[in-house]
Amino acid sequence: MSRSRTVASVASAAVVLATAAYTIAVVSQGGDAETPVEHSLVARDLSKDEWLAHASPDVFHGTVLAMASQAHTDQPGEVEQRWRVRVDRAFKGGASGTVTVSTIAYVARDGSPTDEGGGVIPRPGRMYVFSGHRNGSDHVYYPFGGSAGTRPSPALNRPFGVKDGSQPLHPERFGGAETVEEYWTTAVKNAVSGPPLT
Repeated sequence: MSRSRTVASVASAAVVLATAAYTIAVVSQGGDAETPVEHSLVARDLSKDEWLAHASPDVFHGTVLAMASQAHTDQPGEVEQRWRVRVDRAFKGGASGTVTVSTIAYVARDGSPTDEGGGVIPRPGRMYVFSGHRNGSDHVYYPFGGSAGTRPSPALNRPFGVKDGSQPLHPERFGGAETVEEYWTTAVKNAVSGPPLT
């Protein structure tokens, strides 16, 4: 391939990538008040709570009221479940009142939904911290996959610790946090971008 063709090919690829990155950075989830969906094409590590809080436009504590619907996705063995959730406290974003939260579960050999293999099945009456984003077109909250974005939780005023699933990046910053509410308020306050996944 000639040098001018190589330069033209590289320049074309750079324009396509730059356009895609720009589009992702400016496309909003709907409505003027929405935040951008994502600012990078790079997948980030969400295994620490400060990283998760940084990546999530919405972080809230909620109580699952009931399943609203369930449907198979286009992925074999996967079902989307939508839940009615009462928001107890928004730590980040504008969740309030009763909202719809979408989670993914897998289908066991007997055809029933299962949370094995990283799926999540919230239970009515139980509380969770949901971390993810709201889709502006259908007003449904989509937590990050698996247990990262749908974390079982005690009540807001209850003690919270590692046994409850907390995964702080800097445990020393949580010294004064004794309750679920204090813990997640601190995680959002100390939010930082996680490293790229490799």
